Amino acid sequence: METSQLKISRTIAASPDTVFAAWTEPGEFVSWFCPTGESCALYRMDVRDGGYYLMAFGDKEHKRSLFGQYRLVRAPRRLEMSWFEGDEGAGMLHQTNLKVTCRQRKDGTELSITQAGFMSEAEGHASERAWGEALRHLERSLAPSD
Repeated sequence: METSQLKISRTIAASPDTVFAAWTEPGEFVSWFCPTGESCALYRMDVRDGGYYLMAFGDKEHKRSLFGQYRLVRAPRRLEMSWFEGDEGAGMLHQTNLKVTCRQRKDGTELSITQAGFMSEAEGHASERAWGEALRHLERSLAPSD
């Protein structure tokens, strides 16, 4: 992984419309995004060019905020947004930029995430672990039911 940029791709057994909706519909987003054992509160999700999002998540001892602005929304293929994550206990705020693309494949949708602007390699690796967990949740939430 490059220090300042993270790229992750997964093939998800769902259509691009379904995967994109998981990123842009409030109820869908909170159903998979939150880390295991944490609660999420989504306060705003105005998915349009120039719209904003705001959420809080964490457990009793560690609370974080996530907010930013949608820079580009092209359903069902692409999202670009600023990504500010703050840690209430440490008073820290980190900004990165996030690009999400959905491409139709014969076995589902190739979901690609690029997050750029990390301040350190450790910050990038922490984000990589967090995205790994979130994407496992997303895959489970969109898996076809038997």
